[in-house]
Amino acid sequence: TSCFSFTPLNKSTYKVVQDDSLNELPFIYVKVYPTLLVLIDTGCGPNHAKDPTVEEKSVRRYIETNLDKEGKLKYVDPETSETKNKHWLVFITHTHYDHIGGLFEFADDSSIFISGYSQEYILKDLGCNSLCCAFNIPTPKFTVSHWLEQNEHLTFNGVDLHLEALITPGHTPDEIALYDSEEHVFYAGDSLYEVLPIYIIETSNMIEYVASIDMMLKYVQAKNKE
Repeated sequence: TSCFSFTPLNKSTYKVVQDDSLNELPFIYVKVYPTLLVLIDTGCGPNHAKDPTVEEKSVRRYIETNLDKEGKLKYVDPETSETKNKHWLVFITHTHYDHIGGLFEFADDSSIFISGYSQEYILKDLGCNSLCCAFNIPTPKFTVSHWLEQNEHLTFNGVDLHLEALITPGHTPDEIALYDSEEHVFYAGDSLYEVLPIYIIETSNMIEYVASIDMMLKYVQAKNKE
């Protein structure tokens, strides 16, 4: 038993939803590449399963177990014929607690990508800015591997990820969106919810938020025309 669900979203991507005690129900996405795995957000962390009796509370172990069942966790190096684990690339749409609560599970051996628009917001007082302190969640320690830039086409070690980053401040200063040009999917982070209101708090900026929504709308309209 676990506090997660694991659902195919398209031919390369899975949607993971955490059933958490904070009632955030964070959406987590995993995109599978031949030698890499991309994770978009990490959920609330293992201490916040709604049902504390479930056996599996680790988002990483849960995802890797499911990928291993499908033969998508490892690859064979063509040069050495060795079987290797795929490398994790973790994209954080913004650093609120329900998106970085499980980040510590990836901090030691993964590459972490975060918005470069407001680095001070992340580096100065992440405990308060992430609301981890407010909800008594340990603030994860990690090193940013790459600060994302506006309209950056993303590659890693020569591999084209078919992802483009958009800097979309407003809900938080470090909010980003990602566009998957391979699957034609737009990940808006917490700039847009399907069924819940958007929270505007002390670190939010309504002027930037409206500008970001306008920019994302025009971006998606342009991609749809293509």
